[in-house]
Amino acid sequence: NSFRTAAQIIAERATMAVDDSYTAFTAGGIKVIHPTTGAVKELAEIGDILGLVANTDNFFGPWYAAGGLRRGVVKDAVGVVNNFGSTGQTADLNLLSNRQVNCMIQRHGQVVFWNNVTALLSESHLNQISIRRFLIWLKKSLKPTLEKALLQPNDPVTWKALYFEVKPFLDSLKSKRALYDYAWQGDQFAKDLSSLQVNDRTDVGRGKYKARLLLNIIPGILEIGVDLVITRTDVSFEDFSINFDAL
Repeated sequence: NSFRTAAQIIAERATMAVDDSYTAFTAGGIKVIHPTTGAVKELAEIGDILGLVANTDNFFGPWYAAGGLRRGVVKDAVGVVNNFGSTGQTADLNLLSNRQVNCMIQRHGQVVFWNNVTALLSESHLNQISIRRFLIWLKKSLKPTLEKALLQPNDPVTWKALYFEVKPFLDSLKSKRALYDYAWQGDQFAKDLSSLQVNDRTDVGRGKYKARLLLNIIPGILEIGVDLVITRTDVSFEDFSINFDAL
């Protein structure tokens, strides 16, 4: 329910046996102007959130978070029902985030979808909605290429062809800011069955082939810190370095 207090939302979240990265909780609600009567109407936020997600996918990519001041602004809303983003409710917003609840808030005069957390309880890359959605999208994107290799001869020629077909696509994800880097670990460069590194010779003989795709995914920024340091007048900034661990 979008129209409850932070304490009520947190209490309800505690009763839910949901601990996975395929689920996300939202709260906050939005206020819009009725197109006919002109009256202010309160609505749940989920419809606008789905719109933000679709817009982000279309113009940026599913690995981008569909929130924040760059991609999370709801332009047709005039306010929120429960503004957990106000200065006086910062503590509530943090508590909701720590309980895996994303909020629609009002910030800098704009209605904004805030946060990017899944319902996963343990610390993981999969705590971020954008990372889980990217992995779903990546599996779907790779499937047609992988299926083209089915029923081809199970030998290094096919494995190498498969590798060089997926490589440009994976390389493009680095330039598109989805991945820091990746590694495709298979036997695409094996000369024969005696030089297999990843696959088992018996499995290959049974028509099975596998590769491991290691991903170093770029996450969304969840926290930014700035240290204000006052220096002496005789200190040159070019020579000044900060030991953050000592601060």
